[in-house]
Amino acid sequence: MKKNRNKLLLYHPSTPYMFLLPALIFFLAASYIPIFSTMYLSFHKWNILDPSKPFVGLDNYISLFKDRTFMISVENTLKYVIGMIAVGVPFPLLLAIGATSLIKPIKNFVFLSFFIPLVSSMVAVGLIWVWIYHPSFGLMNIILETLNLPTFNWLTDPKTALLAIIIMSLWKSIGYNMIIFLAGIQSIPEMYYEAAGIDGASGLQKFRFITLPLLMPTTLLVFITTMIGSFQVFTQVYVMTSRAGQVPGGPAYSTRTLVLHIYEIGFTYLRMGRASAIAMLFLIVILILTLLQLRLFRKQFTY
Repeated sequence: MKKNRNKLLLYHPSTPYMFLLPALIFFLAASYIPIFSTMYLSFHKWNILDPSKPFVGLDNYISLFKDRTFMISVENTLKYVIGMIAVGVPFPLLLAIGATSLIKPIKNFVFLSFFIPLVSSMVAVGLIWVWIYHPSFGLMNIILETLNLPTFNWLTDPKTALLAIIIMSLWKSIGYNMIIFLAGIQSIPEMYYEAAGIDGASGLQKFRFITLPLLMPTTLLVFITTMIGSFQVFTQVYVMTSRAGQVPGGPAYSTRTLVLHIYEIGFTYLRMGRASAIAMLFLIVILILTLLQLRLFRKQFTY
């Protein structure tokens, strides 16, 4: 009798969920407890060292829009996001399409070349690029001199510092998007291209009318992940600007981003209430942008 009962429990429909329950509880606790704690702190004034947390209502949120440094951080973050999306979405797509026509050994070499930066430590990569951008003997200026082009003080000039970080971030992240696009291209049935070829379609027409429409879900995935990752930029800004002899986020706040601003407000000035308010606004903006993109692209998923 006991043996039969154990067998029934083993094959019960709820059994798999019971095995998943501990991991699910941990995931929910690790994900949602910090969110609700941040929401709670955003309505309070707290400096970490003092156990008291007086309620201040919306003061933390209202004060943000009077903070010039916060507005600069928003502007720099938007510039970074636009730069990453404008290059980090179409360029990997073109690379993936070009790589599909290569022979296997060369294709594997290309994939490896673009994928190695992705798995490298951001801190290590940032330190390497500090030397690449060195104004006197950096590789970037040597290349520009060879081409008889003007050189720059990449990380110490407010006009070029953010651009330098965008270039470095694109170099590191393009491999991931290329692999995602390649997987999407390989999932498109070959019969569509064969039928288009029989009808006399050119390579450009196949790309426009077959590849692009059928890659729409993949493009949406790449677009959203690139956008969210770009909004969260922190490590490369902190490492590269500080190692270049600047205050993190310098020079002249030209590379100060929202996450760096949250870090400084919360852990340097110990204003956890204001830092939590910025984090909540940050979360809301990313959520709204993601939902808008899903809504705009949803009509394309009808095939």
